[in-house]
Amino acid sequence: MASVVLPFIPIIRGILLPFDYLNTHLHEMFHALAAVLTGGSVDKILVFRNSEGLTVTYGGFVPLIFSAGYIGASLFGAFMVRSSIHERAARKWCQMLGVMILLVNIAWVRGDVVGWPIGIFWGVFLMVLAAKLQPKDILLVAQFLGVQQCINGFKSLRDLLLLTGARAENTDAALLAKETGIPAAGWALLWTVLGIYGVVMAVIGLNKASSAPKRVN
Repeated sequence: MASVVLPFIPIIRGILLPFDYLNTHLHEMFHALAAVLTGGSVDKILVFRNSEGLTVTYGGFVPLIFSAGYIGASLFGAFMVRSSIHERAARKWCQMLGVMILLVNIAWVRGDVVGWPIGIFWGVFLMVLAAKLQPKDILLVAQFLGVQQCINGFKSLRDLLLLTGARAENTDAALLAKETGIPAAGWALLWTVLGIYGVVMAVIGLNKASSAPKRVN
């Protein structure tokens, strides 16, 4: 419940804003990667100071491209949590995330004077953390970021359902409904189920990590 309520308290919202930017960069990154992997191309990614984003693509498999933003961040976070039970894996996840954000930011991200620098910051910051943190600290960071992505992705799915219920026309679900003829609520429901699956996977990963044998020096 706290993860749902706290972001709407102004001071907490300000503290969490950098993570909103991270979530937006990942959301748009998965749209772009889905386009490339299905034979399409990416024109640009826009990330704005209000933490909203937009990805402009051409070609590719449209249902996967539109779906990849919401479910990509949640599932990525879940796999990050489940895999980050050892120091080496946690460092690799943080390094990989940093490199991905940097490359995507340089190749495609545009927008205002906030969105692009924030992407560079997160890419460099994650790589520095992966290189410098002590074993127990890098484990904590990797698991925190993974859980945070699951929560933010799930919150985005909740917001999407609310917007779809209000017949908003600018959501991923509404735009995909125009492309496929499948109602926006159906896409929103599908993405929500997959988002819940991601959260459950993250919780199982945390339980696995907490029950793993500890080495005593």
